[in-house]
Amino acid sequence: MRCNQLHDVRWADYTEEALRAWNLQDAHVTKLSLSENATYLIQDATGVRGVLRMHRPGYRTRAEIESELAWLDAIEETGRIHIARAMPTCDGSKLGVFKNPLGDKQYAVLFNYLRGTTPHDADFTDNLERIGSVAAILHTMSRTWMPPQGFTRATYDCNHMFGSTCDYGDWRLTTGIDSTQREVFERVERKIRHELASAASRNAGFGLIHSDIRSDNLVIADDGTVQLLDFDDCAFGWYMFDLACTFTFDAARDDLEQQIKTYLAGYMNAGGSLNASDFALVPTCFMARQLQMLAWIEFRNETDYAQRMHDTMIKEAESIAYRYLQDEYLMGIARMQGSAPVPFDEDNKAHVDRLHVDRTPIDRAS
Repeated sequence: MRCNQLHDVRWADYTEEALRAWNLQDAHVTKLSLSENATYLIQDATGVRGVLRMHRPGYRTRAEIESELAWLDAIEETGRIHIARAMPTCDGSKLGVFKNPLGDKQYAVLFNYLRGTTPHDADFTDNLERIGSVAAILHTMSRTWMPPQGFTRATYDCNHMFGSTCDYGDWRLTTGIDSTQREVFERVERKIRHELASAASRNAGFGLIHSDIRSDNLVIADDGTVQLLDFDDCAFGWYMFDLACTFTFDAARDDLEQQIKTYLAGYMNAGGSLNASDFALVPTCFMARQLQMLAWIEFRNETDYAQRMHDTMIKEAESIAYRYLQDEYLMGIARMQGSAPVPFDEDNKAHVDRLHVDRTPIDRAS
C-alpha cells in the first residue's frame, strides 16, 4: 500500500498550522469530512468562506498534488466547467506545505467556497443529464490537453486496478469476505483483466478522468449550473470508469440502466465521443469499481462511512458479481450501438450456477 499511516488520524487536527500559509490561522474552522483527506469549512473575520483540504501524510506525493492543481488551472482557463479554485498562499503558490507537531511534512490546499446545494437522491437523479454533460466536457478536454512536464497521476489500467499497485490496496485483505465470495471475486478479477486488456485494441476511450464525480463532489448553483469539486482522485483511466465512479454506491439499484442512459444522453448531447467499445466496457468498469471499493472499506476502516458500509458493500459486490459473470449485468448498456463484451471462459455460466447466492434485494446501511 502507498500509505503507511492508514489509521492514525491525528494529522487531520492540525488546521491552525496548515492555515498559516494563507495567514488564516485565526479563522473559524468546522470539520466537513474525513476520508482520503480531511476537509474543513473556513470562515475568516470578514465572513469570507473557503474549504481547506488537509492531505493525509503519505497518500499523495507533492508532485501528484501539484499535477492535480495544474489540471484545475487548465480547466479554469477554458471557462467551460465551474470548479472549486485553489487559492494562492501568502507566497503565491497554491500548495500549503508545513511540518506538523509530530514532525511530519503535510500538504494543504485552500479552495474557494462554492454556493449552492449538494444533490442527493431525487435531486441527483434530476441532474444526471447535466452531470453527464460535465463529464463529456471534461473528457473532451482531457483528449486534447497537453500536461506539463513532470505531470504525474495514478493510472487505472488493467495492471493497476487491483492489488498493491492500486491506491486502495488489495481487496483480498478485506475482512469479512468468505471462501465462496473470494472464489467469485477471483473469477471476476480474471474476467475484468481479460476485458480491460482487450479494450485498448478496441479503441475504448482512455485519458485523464476525475474518478469521483459523485453527489458529494457536486454543488448545484441556484441557476442549475453543475459545479465540480475534489479532483484528488483524478487519474488516467477509461472514460467509462468515470461513469462507474459516479454510481459507486448505487451499482445495485434496480433502475440503474435507466439512470445510466440519462447520464449518457447528457454526455452525448454535450459532444462526448463514445463508440461501441465504450458501451461494451460499461459492465466491466462498474464491476471493477466495486472490487476497488471492497479494498477501500478495509483501507479506510477508521472512517465512519467505511465501517457503516462494510457488510453492505460486500453483499452488493457479490450480488453484482454473479450477474456480471453470467453476462446479465448492465447488458442493455453494453449492447448499445451493436456492441458486446469480449467472450470469456465458456464454462463460466455453468460454474457460477453451481455457486449459491442470495439475490434478494439488499437493505442499505443507514
